[in-house]
Amino acid sequence: MEGEEEIVMFELAGLPNPDLVKDKSCFILGLETGQPLVQVGSLVFQGKYEDVFGTGLIFEKSPDGSVNLIGKCTKKAIMKSIPMKHNNKDND
Repeated sequence: MEGEEEIVMFELAGLPNPDLVKDKSCFILGLETGQPLVQVGSLVFQGKYEDVFGTGLIFEKSPDGSVNLIGKCTKKAIMKSIPMKHNNKDND
């Protein structure tokens, strides 16, 4: 529905080290499709949506150590890392 907002949780499956994506810019393509793509730094993930059992709660830790609820969701995107190939085309 146009104009309706929904929070979706992204789960980056198979991420070897969470620090690889910490404080990195994130680009999302195809959010409205069944298979969104997410790029975080140099890593690219493709996924699919699943319903959350119950309600997913999203928290943020403040610099003072307190934890605040910032959102709730009923859907999550399970994202798996995909290999990227460089396209080396000659410009002859």
